[in-house]
Amino acid sequence: MKIYTLTPSPDEENAYPLEQTLDGAHKLGIHHICVSRDGKTAATAGFGGEVKIWMYGEDGQWQNKGRVIGTEYTFWRDNISNE
Repeated sequence: MKIYTLTPSPDEENAYPLEQTLDGAHKLGIHHICVSRDGKTAATAGFGGEVKIWMYGEDGQWQNKGRVIGTEYTFWRDNISNE
């Protein structure tokens, strides 16, 4: 998974530079990602049916903090709530 900045850069050739790469985030790729309102928590849904939880650390990097397990369902869309 590649994460790009949302802050435009003055570099015209690369207005939104790459910030971080998460190698192997999902073996078969990601089809959905959602981020909390505060921008510090994210959930990704992979083509393999898994959902992973990510936290944005004080070091400015996203880190895998867990996954959703124990379900008989396949996830095709995720959503984060403040509740």
